[in-house]
Amino acid sequence: MLTLKSNAFTFAAVSKKIVFSFFFFLGPFLYFTKAQSLKFVDTKQSAVNGIVVTAKSLNLDNAAVLISDNKGIVEINQPFPVIIQTLHFAYKPVKDTLFAAEKNFVFTMISKNINLNEITVTGNYSTTDRSVYQTQVISKNQIQAQGANNLQDLFTHQLNVRVANDAATGSSISLQGIGGENIKVLVDGVPVIGRLYNNINLSQLNLNNVERVEVVRGPASVLYGTNALGGVINIITDASSNPPFKAGFNTYYESNGQYNADIYSNLHFRKTDISINGGRNYFDGWSENKESRADEWKPKEQRFGSVRFAHKISNTKFVFQSSLFDEQVINRSGDIRGLPYKAYAFDEYFNTIRFNNEVQCSHLFDAKRNLQVTAAYSYYRYHRATYKKDLVTLNEVLSADVAQQDTTDFGAAMVRAVYTKDALNDKWNYQVGLDLNNEYTTGRRIEDHKKENGDYAAFLSLEYRPVNKLLVRPALRYAYSTTYNAPIVPSLQLLYEIGENTVIRASYSQGFRSPSLKEMYLQFVDANHNVFGNTNLKAEDSWHYLASMDHTVKFGKAAIKFSPSVFYNHINNKITLASSGDAYTYLNFYEFITRGA
Repeated sequence: MLTLKSNAFTFAAVSKKIVFSFFFFLGPFLYFTKAQSLKFVDTKQSAVNGIVVTAKSLNLDNAAVLISDNKGIVEINQPFPVIIQTLHFAYKPVKDTLFAAEKNFVFTMISKNINLNEITVTGNYSTTDRSVYQTQVISKNQIQAQGANNLQDLFTHQLNVRVANDAATGSSISLQGIGGENIKVLVDGVPVIGRLYNNINLSQLNLNNVERVEVVRGPASVLYGTNALGGVINIITDASSNPPFKAGFNTYYESNGQYNADIYSNLHFRKTDISINGGRNYFDGWSENKESRADEWKPKEQRFGSVRFAHKISNTKFVFQSSLFDEQVINRSGDIRGLPYKAYAFDEYFNTIRFNNEVQCSHLFDAKRNLQVTAAYSYYRYHRATYKKDLVTLNEVLSADVAQQDTTDFGAAMVRAVYTKDALNDKWNYQVGLDLNNEYTTGRRIEDHKKENGDYAAFLSLEYRPVNKLLVRPALRYAYSTTYNAPIVPSLQLLYEIGENTVIRASYSQGFRSPSLKEMYLQFVDANHNVFGNTNLKAEDSWHYLASMDHTVKFGKAAIKFSPSVFYNHINNKITLASSGDAYTYLNFYEFITRGA
């Protein structure tokens, strides 16, 4: 028998039927006048955060969706009785009906008997270890064990990745034989701008506050638009709130003249997270010829800092983060003139500034549906200055030759909204999104000194499971550009699970790269250069085939993973700089094919 008490009446002697009816109809007004805590722990009685809890009162139509905090606690305000159901990729679901308020409800979560592979978010509907894309994850432990300070250091030692280095423009990357101009680099899903000669300088992307790096091989243009023809690199920054407070100081030294130092601090209280970090990297330069003042590896100094603020209100999370990066590279000339009495040389200084700001809002409607909106503004400045240096007095004077000076600015604003319906047991899931981008560039060598391009796109992706082990994902992107004809981009991915340890993937996808603003509007004319852009350029487009398999063999607590794959890429309308009479211009010149295994 259930007994229900109020300040005025006691129904201990009433029949079960009357008590049960009273409980259901009047219970909401008598019970639960304050939040009720639920706590989730693992079998070792440690708190489990990230448990998605759906709480629905039998007396109300709507349900609340909550997520356990770093103490494993959620607070519900639903009137009893309440049906709760949990969801977490690493723990078995719990479903229970709570009939009366208690001081604490404690639930012990049982781990699923699964092999936790690489967890990815890039290109997926939600965090998963079964991505339809061929994805590599480089964890924070791997980054630290490798001693990698930036993305260039990290990829120098990765298989199937080629890194090239230039003294002036920095480092670039190629995947599956496709160069960096066709590889999109993201930081927390926001594109990195400032492509010097169409490549992102990897040495300018520091890893001091990075949780992991995800690499998607093959076109991802349906989800990420231009420059994703060859793949996507997504840098995921560290947003951990466990423990509630942590701070540290890192130093790095190499005998070749590398001196790095950075500090970090993270604070978590209630539903707010704040993190601040900053540092300085310095390289003294190196040359095999000790007698020359010119260095084969140029002296470089980098200063950087970032701040992140996150706050959660019910099922909505707001994040703001801002970062600033400043780099100077010095190219000292070995050509000494005016000897022996008026020795001087012309030295070049390359300065780069990156200033990035991002606001993100994510809302969880229920355990299946969520909306994420990201707005960002990125600024990039590249400045080249040449000075005449008196090697006797060490005084410097800016060179009078304007061809030896250049300043180029890039700016990009983006708004990206993605609505996702993702339920593990449903046959149909989907993702629909808007991707709005506007980019501009200014500079003395740009036609009319300023040009901009708007790129506005919508994309749709469906997931269908005809059987439990097979996943089929068709997708389509439609875009409008203000400066070129944007192609319609389709893709089709298949994933089939053979048992617990084997996954087979196959995909066909198209990709594209829009002509850059410099390729369209450059005007570089001086005594040594006669280069013009081409406003009639077409977008590069490609088709890509990939088949791969992941097979894991376990030996107790150890495992070996085999990942054979074959691929084929065919790029049309490849953009290149070509001679046109007495001048050079950019043309859609040829086809480009890569294949490999």
